[in-house]
Amino acid sequence: MRVLKLLLIVGLVAPFSSFGQTLLNWQSFEGGADNWSYSVFPPKYNCTGDDTWSDTTRLFDILSPIDGSRFWGMNDLDNGGCGGGDFRHTLTFPAVDISAYPRAFLRFKYYTFGFDNSDTLGYIVEYNNGTTWTSQLVELRSNTQQWETVTVAAPANAQQIRIRFVARQNGGSDYAAIDDIKLYGASADAFPPVAVRAKLVNPTQVQVTFDEPLNTTTATTISNYAGLGTISSATESNNVVTLNLANALNQGEFYNLTISGVQDISGNVMNTSNFTLVSNTTVANVQISEIMFNPPDTVPLEFIELYNAGSTTAIMGGYKIKDGVSFVFPQMTLNPGQYLIVAQDSAAIRAFFNVPALQWTSGSLSNSGEEIVIENTVDQHIDSVEYNNALPWDTLADGDGYSLSNCYPWSANNSLPQVWTRSIDYVGKTALGDSIWANPGKGCFPSGLKDNAAKHSFFLYPNPSAGYINLRNERSEHFTVEIFDVLGRKQLTTSIEHFSGSVDVNHLANGNYWLIARDTQGAVYKQQLIIQK
Repeated sequence: MRVLKLLLIVGLVAPFSSFGQTLLNWQSFEGGADNWSYSVFPPKYNCTGDDTWSDTTRLFDILSPIDGSRFWGMNDLDNGGCGGGDFRHTLTFPAVDISAYPRAFLRFKYYTFGFDNSDTLGYIVEYNNGTTWTSQLVELRSNTQQWETVTVAAPANAQQIRIRFVARQNGGSDYAAIDDIKLYGASADAFPPVAVRAKLVNPTQVQVTFDEPLNTTTATTISNYAGLGTISSATESNNVVTLNLANALNQGEFYNLTISGVQDISGNVMNTSNFTLVSNTTVANVQISEIMFNPPDTVPLEFIELYNAGSTTAIMGGYKIKDGVSFVFPQMTLNPGQYLIVAQDSAAIRAFFNVPALQWTSGSLSNSGEEIVIENTVDQHIDSVEYNNALPWDTLADGDGYSLSNCYPWSANNSLPQVWTRSIDYVGKTALGDSIWANPGKGCFPSGLKDNAAKHSFFLYPNPSAGYINLRNERSEHFTVEIFDVLGRKQLTTSIEHFSGSVDVNHLANGNYWLIARDTQGAVYKQQLIIQK
């Protein structure tokens, strides 16, 4: 997911002695140099390249720690094969006595990528030396894509402080990290508050979580929050500000929330923070219709094709692809009968297939098969396909240059392997001579009838059509036209003379059809036809 971005806090890196601060405890996962011990549940593991709950030197795009040579990384936590599972993982730091200092501050860095609503990375802070954890879990931002800093201010004259990090993650290509945990004693509060997270509760309510107690007046000043339209009211409780909107956010539209002017109880003013929010609770009839999961190694041609099988325009903004690859759809729509390509390398798709494509954020499709899942912003299911490279799936799609195609995305259960076959549409050869069969961005003809007409010589327009279609064949003066419905039933037969002509299709109901044209020279042209009145 690429929906949350934060402006980094600056100006907090001055020598701590200038504010009368003393470093008490720290943990950077460097081994003997760290003095704040911790306990871990479950025991740390790093058994494969993906399953990680351990200190490490790198993890996917986290190529280096923020401090030293190691950090605590996490990925694919729900995988039980390595010691993980679908439960909370915890890093627990015991209580430290801070009674000698009027104020104390705990700071740490974290990094997240692609966490969704079912994933969690957060922390709990207690101000005693007990063993239970009853305070509120503060959830961190789900997709920072960079190291970010959190500062937790202990209440004035607190006697003890301890912290527990909590993580739960459902696998796939999302990951996270924690590093550079430090505890300071101080004579005064020198740190401004930080907006840790902005969460869309529903289309008319947003909650903003801060990292320390706030001045209530500034926290509930509506003018300190911009970008969401009219805010009717703002309330604050336990460092969380709830913004109630006068009007619901538009479905699939991205909003930039800017927060400024909020103060903590010591009068420190926050640095401006920005969050991007999107709400899309629609459940459109969008189907996965083609998958190129294992193209020849010579070209990056992995792609997923989507098809709007419904009768209404699909609002796509905020929809996400999860597991295997990570992608959040930008603000856009998909018309009925229209296709959309999401690819590993959009430029390569455009260059080879001559079709536009969006580019997913990270990850790749497994050569041995996996589930592709599409959800809306509240994790409701849109579509999913769990393909495989073994029978009963078509095995020629595994590395031999073929895509997997579902030629009936509007009428078939696309989770069944029997509706998927290798593509029969030959595109051409790669620069190194590998043949490619695929049909991204258009329908495939299920009967196996070979299309041998030169694509540049036969033209069908408009498509979609509201009542008439125009046909032109630059190779032959005479040709016949047949139109079939999706069940293979012939709906129309006609002939065209003098190279071009118009065909009345007003009697056809809205939907998808197949057009076959044959000329006197033996050329066959096939094309999906969409009727949309």
